[in-house]
Amino acid sequence: MKQTPLLIIATLILATIFSGFLFTYSIQTARNNVNIQICHALKQSMKQDLELRTRQISHSQHRKGKQAKTKCIELTEENPITHQAEHKRFTFKDSINVLTAQQMLKQYISRNLNPIHPDSLLKLFTAELNRL
Repeated sequence: MKQTPLLIIATLILATIFSGFLFTYSIQTARNNVNIQICHALKQSMKQDLELRTRQISHSQHRKGKQAKTKCIELTEENPITHQAEHKRFTFKDSINVLTAQQMLKQYISRNLNPIHPDSLLKLFTAELNRL
């Protein structure tokens, strides 16, 4: 007779502890998922902002495939003041992926021609977060 209430109390205590662990785990998982989605949205909005800022920069496309390596790359950019095309050649110490080289050079050139505007980046980031 006395063991029945103790068994019920022990079961309730174990169920409470288990549900506490389950609740803590679900909160941690949800927090991690939100952080991952925010990071993804920020990366996407930064990528969109870079594309918007570098539309006036043209570059020669290498058609060697995604894994092609290059040691130098040539870019043609339009001077916003004189509206004349300027050809620049960039050389790397080591061979790097062509697509990575093009993206790095777009970022380098766009910082001079068209720096990041925090308000426009914030608008893109907000739109990306709302999309999620």
